[in-house]
Amino acid sequence: IGSKTKRVKFEHRLRERGFDDALMARMRCPMGLAEVKGKLPIEIAVSIAAEIIATYNACFGQHDAGVNAGPIAQLLPPSRRSQAL
Repeated sequence: IGSKTKRVKFEHRLRERGFDDALMARMRCPMGLAEVKGKLPIEIAVSIAAEIIATYNACFGQHDAGVNAGPIAQLLPPSRRSQAL
């Protein structure tokens, strides 16, 4: 879920592990719809679910059919993609 502060920490760790800036730019942190200001766990969960659904609908059918093109594998550095299969 994260916060702006946690994002900075995540980016530092990911750079150390070989992730490039283009992949980190795709990271969504903090997660959830900005319009939902609630802090209750159910409000956060619904906000994140809504963002996932909106992202899925916006990106539906855009992934390549290649072996290493799955959504998880795309987030990994190229040297580790075969491990995600």
